[in-house]
Amino acid sequence: MASDILTHLRALTPRLPSVPFASLSPAHTRAPVVSVTMDEGSCKMVGLYQQPELSVALATLTAGARVASHYHKETEYLLVISGRMIVHRGDCVDDMQVGKILVLVPGEVHWAEFPSDSRILAVTIPQSRGYPDA
Repeated sequence: MASDILTHLRALTPRLPSVPFASLSPAHTRAPVVSVTMDEGSCKMVGLYQQPELSVALATLTAGARVASHYHKETEYLLVISGRMIVHRGDCVDDMQVGKILVLVPGEVHWAEFPSDSRILAVTIPQSRGYPDA
C-alpha cells in the first residue's frame, strides 16, 4: 500500500524525493507518538519522515473524531489509508474513501470529520512545523 501511495504522490509533484516509504513505520523513526487535541474523538500521530523538503505523518483517528478548522503554510497531501474522512473547505465538501488523495494549497482553511476509525497519511511540502499552524 505504501509504495502505491508513493507512486500517486510522485505523479502529483516532481519535488517529492525518493523516500523508502515501504520500509518506514513508527518503529523505524525516533519520532514520538503524539496525541492531538480534537473537537471530538481522538487522534494519535507519528512522524514517519522529516526533512526540509517534506514531512510525512501517519494519523490514526477514532470514529466520530473531528479536526478543528485550521490551515497549513505548506502544501498538504492527505491520503486515506483506511476508513473514511470528510474534509470541509469553504463551500466544498470532499468525502474521501480509501485510496483517495486530497491536495490542500497553502493557507486553505479546512476541517475534517471521521465517520469511522481511520488512518490518514499526511504529506507536507516543504516540511511542516506541526499541527495545526493556525
